[in-house]
Amino acid sequence: MSYSTILAQIKTSVEAVTNVGKVYSNIRYAQDLGNFYEIFRTTINNQDEIRVWMISRNGRQSITGPKEVSFGNFRFVIPATQRAIVHNILIEGLMSFKDDDTEVDFQALLDSVHDQIKNNLTFSNTAKTRSDPMSTIDYRYLGPVLCHYATVEFGVLEIDGINPV
Repeated sequence: MSYSTILAQIKTSVEAVTNVGKVYSNIRYAQDLGNFYEIFRTTINNQDEIRVWMISRNGRQSITGPKEVSFGNFRFVIPATQRAIVHNILIEGLMSFKDDDTEVDFQALLDSVHDQIKNNLTFSNTAKTRSDPMSTIDYRYLGPVLCHYATVEFGVLEIDGINPV
């Protein structure tokens, strides 16, 4: 299984969250204001707002056997003739900040994305498992718009032909 296949499965899983907004399988940026709104703005409940999730890989580790690996709730023994790859996945989420009422909505949306990854994200082929997601929360400007900002990080272990012990 390639990283691009793993990425596509993560994107599909995040897109399944209700009112998640736009989801991209890469980091996006805009060179002008018109392009900015095209990329980042969406309509939720008849309101235009920034609501976007961008998925990327912020690290990769190759593990060559023979070695025993603990990952998430699994232990794997990698024979000398095989290897494993850990893909460190980073999801960045942003939503327009409105002073009166968006904090609770963003926290609930982050919980939904987090729970979707933890409970419903499954991989086919050789990506056997993932570590539990870890989230951070902050505020950032995205272009001219103050946004709620969160990251969700987790690892995906890809092993060719190895089953958990």
